[in-house]
Amino acid sequence: LVDIEGVPQANVTVELMTMTPVTGSGNYDQGLNFSGATAPRCSVVPQMKTDNNGILTIPAVPLEHGVILRVSGNEQIAPQTLSLNSGQPEQRGERDQTYRALVKNMQPSEMATLSLAPAQFFAGRVMLGDTDQPARNARITMGSSQQSFAGSSFWLEGRTDDQGHFRICPYPGINFQMIAYAPEGTPYHDKRLNNMKWESGPASEQLEIRLTKGVLVTGTVRDAK
Repeated sequence: LVDIEGVPQANVTVELMTMTPVTGSGNYDQGLNFSGATAPRCSVVPQMKTDNNGILTIPAVPLEHGVILRVSGNEQIAPQTLSLNSGQPEQRGERDQTYRALVKNMQPSEMATLSLAPAQFFAGRVMLGDTDQPARNARITMGSSQQSFAGSSFWLEGRTDDQGHFRICPYPGINFQMIAYAPEGTPYHDKRLNNMKWESGPASEQLEIRLTKGVLVTGTVRDAK
């Protein structure tokens, strides 16, 4: 695994999400999905790390099987997914508007080089209305699209700290969406930002999001009988 300049990326954490047999058409058959599994799965499928030369070894993958991996992001690279030997085409189809992993199909014993997308951080502060009060522990979700228009998106989640600050690195993309959720129990509305573009510097790392104040309504829902 290397960065976009070809520099090997050492000590990168990689998680096995899916291992599955592949049919001749390149479509997945039934396999094993480890994504979101509980703690005991770690004793069977531990997390992997690249070595000092950026080399990643995935043990015990059966022949005619593919894997989908999740690369954990850091200060240099974005979180992203890799699809290896899945039978999917490596190039995007003309009408394909889905969010695609980085696809690579390899021959046995082939050493492949995969260039990882760089980190693109969005940071700022979420405030409660026109007050100077921060939105503490507010949930933030970010969607990444690989199209300049509204294609499918891949989402991840973060949270603000006690001062309302957040810093989040989404999956690679060129068009982003962000939703800032009001802290639970507060009379404020969620706020959604669409068609965001990443820029280096203050434009993307000094965002101020103010949640609009509303009226908190509470009640009880009862069975009709």
